[in-house]
Amino acid sequence: MPRSSSDYSHSVLPLLDSALLVITKNREVEIGKNEILLTKYNHILKPIWETKAPQPNGSKLIFKENEKGRAYLLFKTSISDTKLLLYQIDTYTGSFILSEHFLHSPYATVREMKVLGGQVFLSALDKEGLSMLHLNPKESEIRILPAVKGKAKNLGEFRVDTLNKTLELSVLETKGTNTRLLTRFVSAQGDMLGGYYLQPKELPTPNQLLRPARLTPGPTSQKLFLGSYSYDVDEFAQGLYSINLQGEMKYYDFGKLSHFYEYRSSLATSLRMKARALRKEAKGNAPIKQYRMFFHHVLPHPQGYALIGELFEPITEVEYGRSETSIRSGFKQLSVHAFVCVFDANGTLLWDNSFKLTHNKKLVSTYAWDNSPIIHKAISPEGDVIMAYMKDSEIFYKVLQAKSSSSDRIPIQLPKATDKRMTSSQEDIQHWYGTNFITYGFQRISSKQEPSRTVFYLQQVAFK
Repeated sequence: MPRSSSDYSHSVLPLLDSALLVITKNREVEIGKNEILLTKYNHILKPIWETKAPQPNGSKLIFKENEKGRAYLLFKTSISDTKLLLYQIDTYTGSFILSEHFLHSPYATVREMKVLGGQVFLSALDKEGLSMLHLNPKESEIRILPAVKGKAKNLGEFRVDTLNKTLELSVLETKGTNTRLLTRFVSAQGDMLGGYYLQPKELPTPNQLLRPARLTPGPTSQKLFLGSYSYDVDEFAQGLYSINLQGEMKYYDFGKLSHFYEYRSSLATSLRMKARALRKEAKGNAPIKQYRMFFHHVLPHPQGYALIGELFEPITEVEYGRSETSIRSGFKQLSVHAFVCVFDANGTLLWDNSFKLTHNKKLVSTYAWDNSPIIHKAISPEGDVIMAYMKDSEIFYKVLQAKSSSSDRIPIQLPKATDKRMTSSQEDIQHWYGTNFITYGFQRISSKQEPSRTVFYLQQVAFK
């Protein structure tokens, strides 16, 4: 589609019916009448309908979600610290409802959004404390849910369980030397449906600490917590744990994982690091590396559950002969690699594998304040774990099994054989449906037959 990246921005929302919603909006504007263009594409990227909606001045899209038959777009505005705008879009017809809503405090910063049964739930940070919020599209005031409390780093789970039709929350609570996991289940109406307090029966060695955990999908009575633990301080990860509802725990130091250190430059180096990690664990010493970790939501797997994580390593900056490790929030860091651990229904680790994230023969870099994941993933009916990410109009991917893996990189296709990509921007890849992904972004294209042009593209990538 001929579009200028300097005039327009695009957001892509995969829908539950294997379709796509593309949101096209003007770049940030403060005055004048502007419109948002909403376009639905089917599973073969053919447009189904197109709708225009008003774009309020000074508004910015911050979250997008969907459930069957309806998409939700949440905007904030530059004219108010508490005002939010919600678009509810009928994904069958393209009709929409626009409503205004107000946060309880100008200091509240929305961090995540989920939808359940026509209701919107928000995870927010209010003066460094967690706030769980309920936005009823029919009410202007956004109310606080008395569900969980704590700091942002204590929140382990904020997700919708489609099987149980509940919002699930989990928080790590620490008081002195006592640690427990709290989970809460919330109905679509915002009512508390119960939950669990889990006191681990066996803690790691005294100088180790638990970190927040993800919840497994499936029946409430069979839930597992999957998370990581650290040494001395809770900032860095040392290994993984699983815990069931009876408080029974299993621990897996990174050194015990088969493929964890394969991001190193050579097999010999990875084996030495693995051996050192096991020796340090046996002595109860600090880990050999300082890893930050991001966990994706746990996915169902034919063998049980798949826990997918991404590890980040601080970058050592060298300036005028001095070196300083960048570990504070806001500093650049390396995305070392992504990994998958498959657990059975009892929380026993069955197998693991990893994916080294590189670009131009270097590890991918990101920033400490940006906690968004780099890789996107899918699981095939056979249990293959597919991971993919994009850099400079190339898709890097790896298909992982228990004892083998295959990886490659493929370029984004151009519209014509005579086209040549000059530049690209705002490119990304998302899981779409099944083992299909969608890639999109802007490209500046030159051609011998016609003038140079800028396009916005959508491209399907299918793993078969």
